[in-house]
Amino acid sequence: MTWPFENDTGAIVKKLAKRSLASEKRRNLMVVIAVALAAFLVCLSAVISVSIAQIQRNQVADTYEAVFTGVEADHVAALKDLPELARVGEYYLLGQEHSGQGYNASYVYCDSDMMYIARSQMELVKGKLPTKANEVAVSEYFFSAYGSNAKIGEAVRLDTESVHGNYTVTGILPGWYAGRKSNPW
Repeated sequence: MTWPFENDTGAIVKKLAKRSLASEKRRNLMVVIAVALAAFLVCLSAVISVSIAQIQRNQVADTYEAVFTGVEADHVAALKDLPELARVGEYYLLGQEHSGQGYNASYVYCDSDMMYIARSQMELVKGKLPTKANEVAVSEYFFSAYGSNAKIGEAVRLDTESVHGNYTVTGILPGWYAGRKSNPW
C-alpha cells in the first residue's frame, strides 16, 4: 500500500536487486560451490571415520587369543571341547639352531587352527601351507642362506640336530628377517 504522498519504489528496488545479483554472479556462484564442497568434505570425513572404525572392529573380531605353554595333550583336547573357544591351535618349536654361517634356523610345527590364528603373520608369497608330515613352508631367506635353488614341489634335505630328512617345499613365506640374518620357518 502506498500513501498518497509516497512514491512507489518497489520496481526500482527489484531492478537494483537484479543488477546486484547479475554483477555479483561469479562471487555468488563461488559461495554456493564453497558451501557444497564444505558439506561434501564433512560428509566424506564422517563416512571415512565410520569406515575405519568398522574395519578395525572387523580386524579384531576374530583375533582374541591366549597363549599357554607347557599344556599336556589331554588339556589341549579339553580346551578344544570348550564352547567358549572358537579355535585352539597347537604350536611347537621343534628346534632353534645357530649356524656357523651367522643365521638362526627355527623349526616350527603348527596345526591348521594355529595357522588360521597366525594367518596375518604367516602369509604365503606363493604356494600353500604344508598338510603332511614331510612337507615344509620356508622363508625366502632359507633359499639364499642354504644355497638351495629348490622350487615349490621339489625336495630339500635338512640335516640339523633337530630336523633330519627330505622335505617337500609346499610354500614360500616372506623373507622377513633377511636383513637380520635370521630364518623363520
